[in-house]
Amino acid sequence: MRPGEHYWIAAPEPYFLDTLNRVAPGDADDESVREIRRFWMAGVKELHIDPQGRITLSSIIEGKPGDQYVFAGTGQDFEIWHQLQWDKKYPEDRGKNGSA
Repeated sequence: MRPGEHYWIAAPEPYFLDTLNRVAPGDADDESVREIRRFWMAGVKELHIDPQGRITLSSIIEGKPGDQYVFAGTGQDFEIWHQLQWDKKYPEDRGKNGSA
């Protein structure tokens, strides 16, 4: 997982590595490439999915007990938004994702 502007982006490792190479293409020994990759990778966290397909958000996202989150699929990856941030970004969607 890596942080987005107000959300986390979760993706399988091959897709993640492909994205990294598109964000910072070039030779990994080039200092400017390394600088971009360093910045991009700073917030990356590993996401564990258990055999039932569940994840534990408390180990990767700071929040309080009872906080609600929105999972938004975007193709080969998905985003995890805190409900309050989602509502700020998409106020017209309030109630469509199963929340009140």
